[in-house]
Amino acid sequence: MTDAPAPAAPDPDPDSEAATAQLYHAATRDPLTGLPNRHYFREAAERALLSAGRHLSAVTVLAVQVDGFEALAARHGAAAGDAVLMRLGVLLEDRFRRSDLIGRLDQARFAVMLPGADRAAAHLLAGNLRDAVAADDGTGDGSSRRPLPPITVCIGIAVAAPDNQAALEPLLELAQEALDRARAEGPGRIAEL
Repeated sequence: MTDAPAPAAPDPDPDSEAATAQLYHAATRDPLTGLPNRHYFREAAERALLSAGRHLSAVTVLAVQVDGFEALAARHGAAAGDAVLMRLGVLLEDRFRRSDLIGRLDQARFAVMLPGADRAAAHLLAGNLRDAVAADDGTGDGSSRRPLPPITVCIGIAVAAPDNQAALEPLLELAQEALDRARAEGPGRIAEL
């Protein structure tokens, strides 16, 4: 009996690869902002937290929320609300490192995980983001397009020290509690627990 050569593997179907890439993007990205969605953010953040624990480096999570978003959307319309969220997504991507993880967690709430960032760096980055959002006219390019309604954000900060790496959920809860404290203080505030 002779061994017949195995049939050659078919060439990958470029249409199939494109479809797979589209499905992956749809499953991991927020359709409005293009940022990682809640599910993907949590998976990637768990991996980042484990890595930080192995390297004994600090990890900071920022919880970011648009102040008065529901009132803004009611006053200016859903399209303006969507435009504000898309612009905030761009500002978030512009302000942080490629190694940082940004995600949209729900309607007007975002999270940023900053591997290696200590308390001082987190406050500096949060302040820079808050100021950039408040100063942004919504066009992003100085064009004559109709500007977006002015917005501010509140930011909650939670830091996991290198020697005390927490699980992701408690860290997110601390960031949310800090965000709640910031929101109670008024628009454009930053708080840490």
